[in-house]
Amino acid sequence: MALLASIINEPVIDGSARQVTRAPGAPPARVLAPVTIPKTREKEYDRKAVRGGRGKGQKDAMFGYSARDYVHIYNPRAAAAKSWEWLHIQGSRLGGLNRPENLVAGTAQANTQMIPYERAIFSLSKLSRANKKVKVNWSATLQNDSDGGATHIGNKITINVTLPPETGAVADPNTPARRQLASIFPVEINAVEGACIPTSNSIFS
Repeated sequence: MALLASIINEPVIDGSARQVTRAPGAPPARVLAPVTIPKTREKEYDRKAVRGGRGKGQKDAMFGYSARDYVHIYNPRAAAAKSWEWLHIQGSRLGGLNRPENLVAGTAQANTQMIPYERAIFSLSKLSRANKKVKVNWSATLQNDSDGGATHIGNKITINVTLPPETGAVADPNTPARRQLASIFPVEINAVEGACIPTSNSIFS
C-alpha cells in the first residue's frame, strides 16, 4: 500500500489563477446551450503517457471565454462565488488536448481533487508495456440551463481504469503495483464541489 499512499497523499500545489478576462461582445451561438459535443475520452497506454499539446490554451479552445466568464453567462452569482477553470477531462499530462470535447467548466477545488488520480494513471502508464496495457475511460456529464439544454459546465467527471489480460509467459514483478493503483478506480468527481461522492451541484437550481 505504500506506493498507492505516496501517490494519493503527495502534496498538491494549487497554482491555478482566477480567470477574469471578459470575452468581447455577445456570446456566439456555438458557445451556448445546447452542447452536443460528447465529453468522453478513451486511451490505452502501452508506454509512459506523453503530455498533450496545449495549443493556445484552454480559453482559446473554448471560443475566447475563460471558464468564469462562461459560467457568468448563465449565473453571475455562481461565477463570482467560486474560482472557475476549464478542467481537462483527460489530463494534459496524460495526453489530453485543449479541445471542447476534453474541457468542462469546473472549480479549482475539483481540479485539485483530480490530481492524485491523474498521478495514479501516469504511474500506471509508466508500468505499462505492449503486453501489459492500461485502458482508461473518462467521461463528463454536463449541467443543463433553464431550458434543458446542456452547457459546457461540468456536473461530474468519471474516470475508470481497466487492466486488459496480460500476455507473455514470464511473470511481471510490477503486476501487484499495477493492480493496487488500479484499485482506486472508478472514481466520480463533482466538477463544482470537488467531492469524490457527487452531491447536488447544479448552478441552475
